[in-house]
Amino acid sequence: MPQWGAGNTRAIEARLRKKLEKDKKQKELEEKKLDEFWKDDDKKAQAKMQRKIEAENKRQQKLDRKKELKALYGEEEKSLKSNKESEYPRNVSLYQMRFIVMTNVYIVDYEFEVYPPFFPPILDCILFILFTLYFWHKQKATNSKVTQAQILQKLIEEKKKEMQEEKKKKNNLNVHEMELEDNINHIKRDESNEYDEYINGKKREIKGKIMRSMCINRCRGGGGANGREINWPISVGTFIESPAFSTGIDDVISALDNVSFEKTKKVKVAYKKFEEENLPLIKEQYKGLKLSQFKQILWKQFKKSADNPMNQKD
Repeated sequence: MPQWGAGNTRAIEARLRKKLEKDKKQKELEEKKLDEFWKDDDKKAQAKMQRKIEAENKRQQKLDRKKELKALYGEEEKSLKSNKESEYPRNVSLYQMRFIVMTNVYIVDYEFEVYPPFFPPILDCILFILFTLYFWHKQKATNSKVTQAQILQKLIEEKKKEMQEEKKKKNNLNVHEMELEDNINHIKRDESNEYDEYINGKKREIKGKIMRSMCINRCRGGGGANGREINWPISVGTFIESPAFSTGIDDVISALDNVSFEKTKKVKVAYKKFEEENLPLIKEQYKGLKLSQFKQILWKQFKKSADNPMNQKD
């Protein structure tokens, strides 16, 4: 019984309980405010802490996974040990067991029996040799067949090797082994020299004819040496359209040097036309030559051609 005048005990307990709850809430609010006051607002530090927590979680997960695998491995070993005796027949000898393992249990209808100690090695060896020969012959027969795809693959590989070898040869080509092409300037120079030699030869031929005719005229008692004007009835090739008139050998030679050769332009035009017409024919006839060699052959043919104005008589 409570003491008289002390008050209602239930009310007192209720007040105490409310006070304790109020104090507890007040304490939680103060702690929350304190945590917010000391809270670090740096985002980099928070990210660093988050990464650290994630790394720790991953490490813990790996450890747990290893423990699980280890436990599974132990259970599997126990099950293998318990089932080891029931894996093969009990009445199989050691040599027969070895034969089954080596041949990967290819024999199904083989009746296992217990033989005397001297017999199993001989039987196992004979069977092993027979099965080895059988499977070797079977593998060889399958390998000896060549399909079209294998042939095509082999041809492709050979072609690739040839291309690689050619590429290596091109890359390793020595400068001294390279074929030197003719200089186009030298070719033009040689052509112009040949043309000049041809013109000069014609000049010398005309001069020789005139000098021979003058010598013949002197021997016959002509008047060229006495200073009279002589009309030389000699065709001076295609360079001169009219005969030269002179009173002596020196005057004739000097007159020939001062002659204007009008048909040289005709020669150039005729050669160009001759080249356009005959160059394709020469290329078909002489295959594998250079352009300079084709032009040399053309020039030689043009010298003897009837289209050459130099070979045409007036």
